[in-house]
Formats: sequence, C-alpha cells, structure tokens
Amino acid sequence: MAGKVYPSDQQSGLNGAYYNHKQHIPPPATYRAAGRRGSWNPFCCCNPFCCCFRWICSLLITIIIVLAIVGAIIYFTLHPKSPKYNLLDAHISQLNITSNPSELSYDITFTLQAYNPNKRVGIYYDDVFIFLFYESAQVGQSSIDPFYQGHKNTTILQSNLKGQSVGLQQPMATSLQAAIAQQSIPFQIQVKVKARVKIFIFKSPHFKVKDNCNLAISPPSAPGGARLLSQSCKVKWGF
Repeated sequence: MAGKVYPSDQQSGLNGAYYNHKQHIPPPATYRAAGRRGSWNPFCCCNPFCCCFRWICSLLITIIIVLAIVGAIIYFTLHPKSPKYNLLDAHISQLNITSNPSELSYDITFTLQAYNPNKRVGIYYDDVFIFLFYESAQVGQSSIDPFYQGHKNTTILQSNLKGQSVGLQQPMATSLQAAIAQQSIPFQIQVKVKARVKIFIFKSPHFKVKDNCNLAISPPSAPGGARLLSQSCKVKWGF
C-alpha cells in the first residue's frame, strides 16, 4: 500500500519554528526622546547669573513693599502736616539814596512766623538765610541762628538787614527814588531753609524750603511811617 504524503506547513524558511510578528506601536504624544532637553528658560536657576538677577529683583520688591507698609503706618499714625510760614511785618528804620555814584544805605527788620502743626513731629532748622532783592537785584543778606521747633509750636523770628553804600545802577536808583516818592517800595525777600524732622528719637535727612515773597513797604517819610503794606508769598519744598 502506497504511503500517504501529507502537505508540509506553508511557513517556508521557518523550519517549523513559530515566529510572533509584533505590531509597532508609536510612542505617546508626551514621549520625549532620551537625551533631549527642553528649551532654555531665562528665568530658570540653571544659570548663576539668572539666579543672581532673580534674587536681586526679589530683594528689591521686598524692600519696596516693606517701605510702603512702614510709610503707610507712619502716615496714618502721625498724620504729618506741612509747616506754615508767614511774614508778619517789615519795618524800615533807615533808607537813603545818594547820586554820583548811586548808592543805597538801609536798615530793615523783618518779622517772620513759623508754625509747626504736628503733634508728634519736631523740626530742626539748621540753616536759615534771608536775601533782599530790589528789581531782581540782590541788595542784602542775613541769617538766623539754628533752632529747634517743638510740637504744635509757633515761633516768631526777627532778622535785621543792613546795607551801607550799596552800589546801584542809575536806572535802578531812579526807580527806587520814584517808589519812595509814591510811598510804596516794592521789595522781594527770599528765605532759604535747610531743616530736618524728628519723629520720636529718629531724625530725617535734610530737606530744603524756599519761601519767595513779594512785598510793598512804606518809607519812614510816609505819613503813617514805615510799615508793611502788602505781601504775597509762595513756598517750595525740595531735597
């Protein structure tokens, strides 16, 4: 009886071994290839310069916030108010003009008032200078000794300005003689102050105050005598 021939497996070349074909699956969208880093961030701390810059910025922001808080506490606790200044009087005891050459001799006393309206803030007046002008030309200068002004205090100050044989240009001398004849002399005074404030035991840096006043003074020869006729003052603050 002839033997039967059975068909062999169709997996040619595999020698009967079983081979498992695995389907290739792509990596997920969040997959990052090994060895690849993200883009450089200028605000990361991988760079020493970057770390230093961030630290400085943080420190400055912290200081600004602290100063703002302290300033708000001081303001709402102390309720600081600006000092007030006023020219109370100006008296001429001597006023003479000569010609050929044109010279001015004078003796004028100014009375000033400084008022500190604060309850917990004192003021140190370290420098107080007074300048006298006629038609924008300086004709005299004086100063007041340093002093301390306490809380809620009104201080009256006097300054005497004297000038002997102060040279004047002829147009200025003619204008001044006409003002004397009209019994109203226009002068300008400028008060320059360098001061500090004291809060409890702390003292502030210096700040500057400039008080400019336009005034009219009657001469001693006027019927009512020498007195202050009018004034207009403007105060400027600075550092």
